[in-house]
Amino acid sequence: MKLGNTKTEREFREQMSASKEALLFDRSCARLRSAIEAHYADFESGCVLHWTEEQCEDIFVLLVNGPKLMSVELDRFEESTPPVVESISMAEYRKGLKKINQIRLAVALEVISE
Repeated sequence: MKLGNTKTEREFREQMSASKEALLFDRSCARLRSAIEAHYADFESGCVLHWTEEQCEDIFVLLVNGPKLMSVELDRFEESTPPVVESISMAEYRKGLKKINQIRLAVALEVISE
């Protein structure tokens, strides 16, 4: 997808850049970062595409090390509970993706490559 410089793209770029920095350096992201590193030992950068806050868990869909996608489920109350981690294929993720989320993905891919 070709990106321009729309307001939506700028907002996504800011969000993805902040997410990338937080995943790498923010102490509040330590559990999530550990879950990523357990699955991808060569973790260099990533950003959160989607975050779903459930009653008992947080579910993250992340773009990691470029074109790799993964889902991480973290228990909100029991930090000792191991995370549930799944790889997601890019083709599977893109299937049925709404236009706004196509833009979000394209911006995230751009931010990760910087």
